[in-house]
Amino acid sequence: MHDARGLILKKVSQLFPRESPESILAILDLYGIGQWETEKERVQLGILKLSEGSLEKLLHYVQTAKQDPRDVMAFAEYPNEMSVSAAEISAMPLRQAKALRKKDSDQLAAWLQDDDAKTSTGEQDAQSSN
Repeated sequence: MHDARGLILKKVSQLFPRESPESILAILDLYGIGQWETEKERVQLGILKLSEGSLEKLLHYVQTAKQDPRDVMAFAEYPNEMSVSAAEISAMPLRQAKALRKKDSDQLAAWLQDDDAKTSTGEQDAQSSN
């Protein structure tokens, strides 16, 4: 990501059109203060994705990331895979497991490139295919 802050600002505007971008960025910037809080932009994008435009969720996921950013990243980047138990994934044929990972990768890429939609999560993708 060459201009991660620009992408974060774009997502802030899409997800929180009625809020001041500065106030949302101030909340997001609570993550990344500690030296152990790594991959700031990646985690902040994950927080935004999971927030789905809700201030309550935004605050929740910032606090979650401060405790362990992997909890945010796993569900932001691999929502379909995280909806399946480790035992189920282990029992899947390799091709099926790879397809699940690719679906997550494609979904994240689409969310990152999307200029209009509030969000795109695996759960919503599953609902829209019904």
